[in-house]
Amino acid sequence: MSRKIFYVLACLIIWTTSTVAEPNIVETAYRGVASESVTEMKDRIFGTPITVFDADYRRQAVAALPEDVRRKKFVEGNLWRHVEAVTRPVFQLHNRTNKLELLLYHDQVPVAMVWRGCILAMSDSLASSLSDEQLAGIIAHELAHAYFMDETVAFEKSGDQEGLRVVELKCDAVAMLTLKLLGSDPANFVSALRKIAILVVSKDYTSNSWRHPRLSEREKFSRRFITLLNKGERSAGYSSGLRRGSRAFAFV
Repeated sequence: MSRKIFYVLACLIIWTTSTVAEPNIVETAYRGVASESVTEMKDRIFGTPITVFDADYRRQAVAALPEDVRRKKFVEGNLWRHVEAVTRPVFQLHNRTNKLELLLYHDQVPVAMVWRGCILAMSDSLASSLSDEQLAGIIAHELAHAYFMDETVAFEKSGDQEGLRVVELKCDAVAMLTLKLLGSDPANFVSALRKIAILVVSKDYTSNSWRHPRLSEREKFSRRFITLLNKGERSAGYSSGLRRGSRAFAFV
């Protein structure tokens, strides 16, 4: 009997410890970005000082791109022009016009990143797989990392993986807020995440997933944040610049 009681107590201790220790990154991220109104969130987040690089630095950053990206990059064609058109209103909203370079490159893996703070690099497989609104959300997520760069650097130095996942959720919030301000449905960003997850699995691609929240966590956070956006005031003065329901050109 004593062994049985000990076993039950041990299970309770393990269950309690794991429940308490499990980080609630959704709640932490939500508290870090939530405000009472859409306008207040925009002013607070978009007003965060960020580092802006000049043309010389951007040229150096292009030269320092990984060899496989430089070899496969292209800056013309239907797909490039289409992505540039989708990107333009996002850049304008975040006051990044003429401060970031757009670079597309051939790759079967759906990837987007801001390289060295001044180049938005995106694979053609990602660009051609998403609708305009979905793509705008992904672009906004990548731009959002500039607002949380100090946190990111601190978390990377300390090895705080939970903190890095919280930052990713905050960037998700910026993406959804951006779509709201552009007159699009913030849920388009969530559908983009789902589509990318399917594409990544189909390509058998693994990356630094340890610093990204699980899709279920991102969906949970998104549902809560979209509810907040819907309760907030409707922002005026922003036109979409996006064609609702349109699709990106397939790259051939």
